[in-house]
Amino acid sequence: FPGILRYIPKPGKWMEIFQIIMGYLMLLSSIWVFSILLSQIGISKSILILALTLVSICFLQIFNKVRDTKLKKCIIAFCSLSCVIFGYTKIIVEPETQIKWIEFSNDKLEIAKNSGKPIFLNFTAQWCMNCQYNDRLFEDKEIIDLFHKNDIISIKCDWTSQNSDITKIMKFYDQVAVPLNIYIREGKSTILPTILTKDSLIKVIGDKNDK
Repeated sequence: FPGILRYIPKPGKWMEIFQIIMGYLMLLSSIWVFSILLSQIGISKSILILALTLVSICFLQIFNKVRDTKLKKCIIAFCSLSCVIFGYTKIIVEPETQIKWIEFSNDKLEIAKNSGKPIFLNFTAQWCMNCQYNDRLFEDKEIIDLFHKNDIISIKCDWTSQNSDITKIMKFYDQVAVPLNIYIREGKSTILPTILTKDSLIKVIGDKNDK
């Protein structure tokens, strides 16, 4: 239907403007997709996906520029493939065991206290970078095994929107900010350092049989 060409604008400056508009629309769609990832897999894995995407784009741009030797292209292709494999093992493949976090509520906290089991309270927020830094430790196999071995009830207190019930508990412990981690065993509460380390967690939690 060559007659349709009469209704199509001729190439010109408008194409550059159209390209910019479409670029913004694609950026908005990527933000929407990223927000879905945040709700489904958490902020740490979502940021990892974003970082790997940017690194992969960088490798692909270099790949398009390099035309000298096949060796350079092979190296760049290898790096891109490594990003994909690394992302798959860290994001898609879940560990066989992991800490089972319970979302905070006053009722759940009371039930946990009445159980007589050790309790670990993790006060966190999505906008808190130190919280995300601390959370990486809870994916460590040794720490996961430690939580399971001591039969710890793990409660995540999400303060992203500054929940009033969570705020009351923080004030009870004379704390006003996150990150905050509290370990409770046999009625005794221990406030952990603001920035967690594996050694500090192991030292405070220890083994319930080593008392």
